[in-house]
Amino acid sequence: MKNVLLIDSGSGGVNILLECLKVCPYANFLMYCDNANLPYGDKSKKTLIELTLQNLKNIQKFFKFDIVVFACNTLTSACIEERKKMFPNIEFIGTVPAIKVATAKYLPRWDEAYLFRMDDCFDVFLDSLERTLLRIFASIFIREIGLK
Repeated sequence: MKNVLLIDSGSGGVNILLECLKVCPYANFLMYCDNANLPYGDKSKKTLIELTLQNLKNIQKFFKFDIVVFACNTLTSACIEERKKMFPNIEFIGTVPAIKVATAKYLPRWDEAYLFRMDDCFDVFLDSLERTLLRIFASIFIREIGLK
């Protein structure tokens, strides 16, 4: 069974946790809400990289995670590449508004102008997250239901 860590600066990542639980009910999840450093949006990239490293090392002492989901746009854009290099055996999944994907979906022709809600971007992100998690957990699901 895989251990999945979700990190956010507050409780906003709970929505992502709920979706993860639907997609991967057989995984162990830990949601880390870093309220002490809320919000991440006003922190420098250097500070976020340091905070994230400290948090990951502290959490790893009691929760051996296989997958880390940055449930925060700011954290993803500031830290994900750095963390992938530092923890090569851990799968990192980030959250960013899927602007290109949502734009392609809602703007079939670039010369036409449509408006779309940020909810739509979040839906596109959840679709991507679900596909990623299903890929990671496919072998677990197959073993759980007894298929080889």
